[in-house]
Amino acid sequence: MQDFQLTITLIIILFALILLGLSYLFFQLGFSNMKKKWIRRSKDIKTVDYSIFKTFEPWLFQQKPQDLWITSRDNLKLHAYYLPCDKAPKALVILHHGYTSQGKNMAIFAKLYRDNMDVDILSLDMRAHGQSAGRYLGFGYLEKEDTRQWIQTMKEIRGHTLPVILHGISLGGSTVLSLAGHDCPDDVKIVISDSGFSNLNQQFKRQFKEIFHLPSFPLISLGSVWCKTILGFSFEDASPIQNAAQITVPTLIIHGLKDMFVPYLMSNDLYQALKCKKQLIQYENAVHALTYPLNQEDYKTQVLSFINENLYEEKPH
Repeated sequence: MQDFQLTITLIIILFALILLGLSYLFFQLGFSNMKKKWIRRSKDIKTVDYSIFKTFEPWLFQQKPQDLWITSRDNLKLHAYYLPCDKAPKALVILHHGYTSQGKNMAIFAKLYRDNMDVDILSLDMRAHGQSAGRYLGFGYLEKEDTRQWIQTMKEIRGHTLPVILHGISLGGSTVLSLAGHDCPDDVKIVISDSGFSNLNQQFKRQFKEIFHLPSFPLISLGSVWCKTILGFSFEDASPIQNAAQITVPTLIIHGLKDMFVPYLMSNDLYQALKCKKQLIQYENAVHALTYPLNQEDYKTQVLSFINENLYEEKPH
């Protein structure tokens, strides 16, 4: 009988160790700076062509952007491309790229602003992306503090305050919402979130099934524990919807109705949770993160209209 109980105990311990090991591997795959070719296994983006983002990079470097650097609160060297306006700028636009992307891939958005507004433009390499250091990314939770520092740095560089427009796509879209919902700097006047996730647990559950074909429970819950232990926050903490009701800045939510990588229903959830002045735009033809490339004229019109209507509106106290 004792031998049987010992065997059962050993099996339980072995099973627990396997689960811990698998959940740690999942955490490393999702959060570390290792290459993520495996993400293309998801049927949600397997056949999607994102090459258009690279086609605008030559334009960016023709503008001779300045390379700016800051040191994050956790001592990481972070990089951004800075395009100062030739005229007196009316605002500072800070662009936030998506998962596995980098600041130069946001050139298509930089050109949108450069062609239509007198603004300074800062396109970030978010931590663990591009030229920025970092062993781990933070799915918006850590990056929101990096953006806070960039806002302060730009104020020091220019010697005065400019109204700030935060524009992010995918992971960047969630990042700008996270900052807006956590003691948002007064300088921020507009938030534009394109194709961002609302709930990180739900985001992982879908892609865990699509990419790894494994049950999400308890691996995602354990992955959140690893995240809390190593990075200091849980998946729930990094879910923008948790603090959406605290956002007071006018917020524009954009999503594609063919997006299943970050399911478009998340944009509905975010819109419903927001209590600030808000607008929701959904494009019937757009898969994940291609809202602007596939709808350039309407996207430009909608974004510029939202900015012009709300840029100088005071935040309620």
